[in-house]
Parts: sequence; C-alpha cells; structure tokens
Amino acid sequence: MAAGLAAAILLLAGAAAYYAVGTPYYSLYSMMRAMQRGDAAGVARFIDVDRLARHVVAKQVDGIARTRGTGRNDWDKMQTDIQIRYVQLASAALLQYAGDEIRKSLGRQPAAPSGDWALKGITYREDIAHVEIERKSDQAVVGFDMQRQPDRRWKIVAADPEQMAALMGAS
Repeated sequence: MAAGLAAAILLLAGAAAYYAVGTPYYSLYSMMRAMQRGDAAGVARFIDVDRLARHVVAKQVDGIARTRGTGRNDWDKMQTDIQIRYVQLASAALLQYAGDEIRKSLGRQPAAPSGDWALKGITYREDIAHVEIERKSDQAVVGFDMQRQPDRRWKIVAADPEQMAALMGAS
C-alpha cells in the first residue's frame, strides 16, 4: 500500500513538473535566470529571432501605411506611396538587417533583470500568450507575445523593440 501511494505521488509530481515546464511562466523564469547569470545564449533560446524580425518590419510597414492619405496634399500622399513601395521591395534586406540587429543585441552580455520588474499578467488567445511586465517604480508596462514551440518551450515572437530594450536593461 505504501509503495502504491509513493508511486502515485511520484506520478502526480512528474505530471505536475511536465505541465509546469510547458508554461510561459517557466520559460520566463528560465529566461530571467539566464539574464541573471549573464548568459546571452541562454536568453536567446527564448526568442524566435526570425519571427521577431518579421514582426518588427511589419510594424514599420504598418506605421508608414497608416500615414497614407493623411498628408495635406498629393505630394505627401505620393511620398507615402513611395515609402511603402520601397519597403515592399527592400523587405528581404530589411528582414535580414532586423534579424542581424536582434542577434547582435542578444550576443551582448544581458543586463541582470531589475528587482523593479514584476509580472503583471499573461493572457491567452489561441496559441499565443501575451505577457505584460511592469516596472514598479514608474508603472511602465512592457508587453510581448510568446508562442509555444514543438519542444514545449515558449519563445518571444512579437514585441516592441523599444519596450524590449527597456526590459533587457538597455534604457
């Protein structure tokens, strides 16, 4: 009877650990631990650089497209059209550049996370977890999206570059 109870407890503990490792909370915890150790490669394991680069470029294109038609005259509208066309033509180079910049940033020694940051919340929509972290001293909120990978680890796939720089200690 005692052996059966011990086996059941071990089975339950194993199932709980398996579940916990597959949550964004665990990935965030692991990423923060890597930051504390100054382990740039460890932090990079939790960031999908290619998807993050696509998100950054798409955000820039959206920003340009939103200004379209808001110009005072035809000249302003034409300039916006040219900017949009340029970005479309140069998208492969922009993606490469954005990816290289993200990789370069991840290759630097990450700053230890400040004790001033606290997890504000995680909300789920389909297979994406939107994470918000708040800096307690000024209530600044950093938000980013994570997605579960086939290995059950969650990776950052979308973020505002300036907010991420604040989170990583660059600003």
